[in-house]
Amino acid sequence: ALSSPIENATAVLALTIAAGAAVTAGISVFAALFPRTKARSGTSSLYFGEIARHKDASSLIREIESEGFDLNRQLANQALACSSICVAKMRWVKVSSVASAVSIASIAAFSLLMSIG
Repeated sequence: ALSSPIENATAVLALTIAAGAAVTAGISVFAALFPRTKARSGTSSLYFGEIARHKDASSLIREIESEGFDLNRQLANQALACSSICVAKMRWVKVSSVASAVSIASIAAFSLLMSIG
């Protein structure tokens, strides 16, 4: 423990910020690593989660060849779904990166305070 109450409060604050940032980084990494696997209603039958619901290839072929299946619309919906997932993942990666940097800076500040005190 540091001898000065002000330094002690600063060290506790630095550790609290470091711990909070580390938890935020962990949650952000988790959110980035585990994407959705089911398409939102009406997005795309070509979404891999939707394709996986078919029991075999002939079931998927029947859906693709069915009346009213619009391949262009399905491909556009798939591109939009993949793009929105990528944007969300990159947002979580940025949050995790900033939180990791804050955590490292807070630990460095705590270490500096401990070596001075």
